[in-house]
Amino acid sequence: MLDRFASFMREENISPEKQRILIAVSGGVDSMVLVDLFMKAGFSVGIAHVNYGMRAQASDDDEKMVTLFATEHDIPFYRVTFPLDLKAKGNFQQQARNFRYHWFNQLCNDHHFDFVATGHHANDDAEGFLMNLLRASGINGLSGLKVRSENILRPLLTFEKSEIYDYARSFSVPYREDESNSKSIYLRNAIRNTVLPGLQVLNSDAVRQIQRSARQMAESSALLHRLIETGKYCLPHGHGWVIPLEPVLEIPESKVLLFFVLKVFGFNRTQCDNILDADTGGWVANDTYIARKERTLISINPQEKEKSSDFEMFLRGPGTLEFNEITLSFSWYPDDRKTQDKDYDVVLSFDENPFPLVIRSKRQGDKFMPSGMEGHSKTVKKFFTDLKLNARQKANAIIVEGSSGIYCVAPYRVAEGYTYNPEKKFALMISYCI
Repeated sequence: MLDRFASFMREENISPEKQRILIAVSGGVDSMVLVDLFMKAGFSVGIAHVNYGMRAQASDDDEKMVTLFATEHDIPFYRVTFPLDLKAKGNFQQQARNFRYHWFNQLCNDHHFDFVATGHHANDDAEGFLMNLLRASGINGLSGLKVRSENILRPLLTFEKSEIYDYARSFSVPYREDESNSKSIYLRNAIRNTVLPGLQVLNSDAVRQIQRSARQMAESSALLHRLIETGKYCLPHGHGWVIPLEPVLEIPESKVLLFFVLKVFGFNRTQCDNILDADTGGWVANDTYIARKERTLISINPQEKEKSSDFEMFLRGPGTLEFNEITLSFSWYPDDRKTQDKDYDVVLSFDENPFPLVIRSKRQGDKFMPSGMEGHSKTVKKFFTDLKLNARQKANAIIVEGSSGIYCVAPYRVAEGYTYNPEKKFALMISYCI
C-alpha cells in the first residue's frame, strides 16, 4: 500500500522535498492511515481536526486521541470546534463542509501548507455514485470524486476500505470507530451497510467497477463541455449571449445539449426544457440571468440589478402611498372609483378594522400562508421562487402586514383567511400600480 501511495504522489508531482501537507484528521481509520502513509513517505505534515460535538463525549474522545497522536509524533496540530449557531442553520452536512474547507484554506495560508489531504477512499467514491444515481443527478453528479481538485488531495481513492483496515492492523495504527456509521438511518449509511455489500455479493469487484463507470462519466462530461466551449452553441452578443436554435435542434438530444449550455448561467433542467418548448417570447429567469426565446435563437441577458431599497411605512387608515415608482392605494370597498386602469386590484376581508397596517419590503425569514395552499405556510422567498419571479419583480413586491401577520404579498397573493368574503364586516381594496 505504501508503494502505491508513493507512486500516486510521484504521478501528481508532489514530493517531500518541495511540498508540505495539511491532513484533515477525524480520528477514524481512513484519516489515521493517511497520516501514517505521509509520515512513512517522509512528508512534512500538519494535522487539522474539527470537533463537531455531534456525538457528545465520543466527539471529545476523538479529539483527545488525535491530539495525543500529534503530540507523540511531534506533528503540528490545529483544532477547532464547530460553532453552535451554524448547527441550527439549514443543511448540517453542507454547513459543516463549508466551514471546514474554509478553515483548512486559512490554515494553509497562515502556516504555509501546499495541499489539504483528505481520507476519501474507493468505497466513498462508490457510495457517492450510488447516492447521486438515486437522486437522478445526471452526468456531473455521476462523475465521482477527483484525486486532485485545486489544493485538495485524495490519495486513498485507489484503495478500498478493506485495504485500509488491513494496513491499520498490520502497522498498529490507532483509530476510533464512529458508532453512528453502523446505523442505516441516513442514505449514505444505508448504501454503505446494505446496498454496496449486496452488490459485492453479486460482483466482488463492484467498488472498482463503479469507479470505472464514474471515470467514464467524468471523461464524457469533460468532452461535452469542451464541445460546448467551441462557441458553436453560445455566442457573445451585446451585454449578453445568444444561443442559435438551429444547431441545437438538429440533434435529437437537443434538451440535454441546451441544459449543458444554460447550466453555466445557473438555470436548472426544468427551466431549460421549458424555454425550449416555449412559444416565441417565452422566458425563464433566475436571480442573475433571464433567458428569452426568440424566433431563431435564445437570448441570455443579466438581470436588472436595480432593487427597491428597504422601507417600512405605517398606514393608519385608507390612503395612497408612493415609493420607488410604485403607487399603492388602500380604500374601503365598495366605492365608486374606476379600477380598470390599475395593474392590480384585490379586496381583502376582515372581521375587525385592519388598521393600522405596516407596508414594507420583504425581510429575511418572512413567512405567510398563501390563499389556495390548503393551510400550508410558505416562506416569501420560496413563494417567489415557485412563481419564477425575476430580480426586479421580487424587489418591487410589497408586504402588507397587520397585528395578525402578513395579510398580502402585493401584487401576487392574499394570505389565507383574508380573501374577499361579503359576510365579513370590513372589506379593504388594495390597488397596486407601477
